[in-house]
Amino acid sequence: MASIAFLEPYVRSTEIPPQAADGDQLIQILFLSALKKIDQAQEAKRSGRQTEQGFYIGRTTSIVDALRDALDMDAGGQAAQDYDRVYDHIDLCLQIAAREPESEALAHAREALCQLSACWRANSCKTVLIKGTA
Repeated sequence: MASIAFLEPYVRSTEIPPQAADGDQLIQILFLSALKKIDQAQEAKRSGRQTEQGFYIGRTTSIVDALRDALDMDAGGQAAQDYDRVYDHIDLCLQIAAREPESEALAHAREALCQLSACWRANSCKTVLIKGTA
């Protein structure tokens, strides 16, 4: 039971902050959450806590899946396809990190997420990338 003790302080908030009501803000929250989980996985890696590292990699994968699911592939056109390809790359990095804990795959996933987040903030057509906003 001691191997899952790190889960005890983890409390998931099911409430969406009022200021995060629009899709753009929700996407930004997801980006920040994914980056936080990667940071936690990297810290667990440095501390030799492989079970914890795997947990955080799994959480990051779920967040990336949510980001990918939010894409409107019909209205988003080429931009949505480009985002989808980057999400695919991030997912592959996370899979490698889970299989090969000593690899630099987490750092690559983090860098790709940072770049994607910056592109998202600068993208003027982002409303067509989120389902239901076009």
